[in-house]
Amino acid sequence: MARAAKKEDNVVELKRNGPAEDAVIALQLGKIQRAKAEFESANGNYRNTLKHVEAKGVHLAAAKDALAIKKSGKVEEKVAYLKALTEYLMILGMPIEKKQLDMFRVEEPSRDSLAKAKELGRYVGIMGQGMDQNPYAIDSEQGQAWIEAFHEGTKERELILSLEPAGDELIKGDSEDDVFDEDEE
Repeated sequence: MARAAKKEDNVVELKRNGPAEDAVIALQLGKIQRAKAEFESANGNYRNTLKHVEAKGVHLAAAKDALAIKKSGKVEEKVAYLKALTEYLMILGMPIEKKQLDMFRVEEPSRDSLAKAKELGRYVGIMGQGMDQNPYAIDSEQGQAWIEAFHEGTKERELILSLEPAGDELIKGDSEDDVFDEDEE
């Protein structure tokens, strides 16, 4: 138990029965240093990855928006925004031409559910995500199609990665570049 030190007027001050306060602070400072070093390392890797994928032709602003929309689940809101945007462009005399609409990939309402499952599974495999991303029951026809396509996508991923330069050959980023932040909107 803590020892008591006598003070004037019968007031007793309790002393700590544990580590010294400076030791606790030193331990916490060490945690901050390690976390900061890990963050800076991860941030550097992240910036290098962004430079690399941009050099491969990925439109970073579009990728950022797509990832943010996927994370939020607010696809309908974004579609409503795009609808309003195209309408306002028309009003301002800068309409989207009919031939430009053909460049958008859309899902046809009559699309076969197996084809959709295969496409989703393939992309998940290519992106390097896990089998736990399968939205279908494993014993269903769609679930099995998804799994088969996932494995094909994984093979495609391995092929693509084999054509990539080694990790230390990635383009180095500048410390002043904007950081790609999925949480920003």
